[in-house]
Amino acid sequence: MTNIFNDLKRLERIGSENSRATQKLHESAARIAAIIVQQCPEDVILPGYYQCVPVRTEQSEYYRVRLVRAGNVIGAETEDTYRDADGNEYRGRSRDASLQFAAYVASGLIDDISEWLEKRKAETEKAESEMVEAAK
Repeated sequence: MTNIFNDLKRLERIGSENSRATQKLHESAARIAAIIVQQCPEDVILPGYYQCVPVRTEQSEYYRVRLVRAGNVIGAETEDTYRDADGNEYRGRSRDASLQFAAYVASGLIDDISEWLEKRKAETEKAESEMVEAAK
């Protein structure tokens, strides 16, 4: 009987630790996604085929960062779509989505986006300069 109680205590402990670790992962992914969204134009395909997508509901407006290719979502969103038993659809964070997003961040996504933004800025400044010169 003691083994069952010890097993249950262990299950409760590891379940709680797993929940905390997953929550930290979600929070980190959300913080990084928020910074990316603040710095990048929405609906533009970023390096790594990421895209910042506005989501507007009656209650709020927020953004999510998702991985797309040729206009199709192929995974690595900061959120997933779920269906309940009645078939109702809703969005929420999933461990798999956060893990995949974390893997892309670890493999250089932020550097890639920074380089892309630097090139975009240089192109914009060059175009503006040429326009001013042409207007003289």
